[in-house]
Amino acid sequence: MLSVIIPIFNEEDNLPEFIPELNEAVAHLSNSYELLAVNDGSTDKSQTVLTKLEKRYRNLKVFTLRKNFGKSVAYLVGFTKATGDIIVTIDSDGQDKPQEIGKLLGQLKKGYQVVVGWRKNRSDTFLKKLSSLVWNKLLYLFSGIKLHDVNCGLKVFKKEVLNPRYFLGEFHRYLPVTIAMDGYRVTEIEVEHRSRLKGSSKYNYYRIFPAIFDFFTNMFLARFGLKPMHLFGSIGILIFTAGLLINFYLLIVKISGSSIGGRPLLILGLLFTLAGLQLIFTGFLGDLIIRREEISVEHYLSGSA
Repeated sequence: MLSVIIPIFNEEDNLPEFIPELNEAVAHLSNSYELLAVNDGSTDKSQTVLTKLEKRYRNLKVFTLRKNFGKSVAYLVGFTKATGDIIVTIDSDGQDKPQEIGKLLGQLKKGYQVVVGWRKNRSDTFLKKLSSLVWNKLLYLFSGIKLHDVNCGLKVFKKEVLNPRYFLGEFHRYLPVTIAMDGYRVTEIEVEHRSRLKGSSKYNYYRIFPAIFDFFTNMFLARFGLKPMHLFGSIGILIFTAGLLINFYLLIVKISGSSIGGRPLLILGLLFTLAGLQLIFTGFLGDLIIRREEISVEHYLSGSA
């Protein structure tokens, strides 16, 4: 079964045109499908429009959030409610053409578990194109996963690869990268991109700053989420060793008869030693917490996906 998730925020003008277009496109791809519209606390008449459309299309299911929680929560609700084994995400502004979904589904047959759309010729402003280019380059630099358009709204997933931790904060922005770092097969394919059907973009550049913090959190969880001692312990040992060397040097100076009481190096040596020990114990506590958590073996198996 095919489940299509549509996060929605203040798209009352686009929905009457976009939902019928999406329904027709998906109906040509599968006899068994569902459209999951997640209204993320819209303050316009999106809910009224969705209620009317839900009565018209039997495959459309509407879920309404009590306020605007953000796209990650909207995705999480959609993924949780989806009953299909293949999940499609698409934005409700109409910029991604529903007719392109078939291209992405075709890549799943080649053994991939996640397929991302690549808006090679974007119908967006220069600033959005530039920020996207820089962001994708940074993601590649830090993660080693090369994708041209990580945050494209049009994606296809096999449901078994999805994990609730992928939707913390603004982690939806890095979803394909995070999944790839977990060992799943991810690819991309060029898709057609067009201007918004109606209305204006809800994109806010201030979101870049929280996204940066989430990015580093995401990288940490992906690389050290199950082995925090590897990070904290390694840094801690380096700092602790530096502290010991400083203290050993001061000890030699003291034995030679010189005074060390007023030297800033003494304070630095003590600080390094204590900070190093603190980091090592932080890693140790992190490992203890991880060991107490129930780890599912299925997370590591490739299965038949």
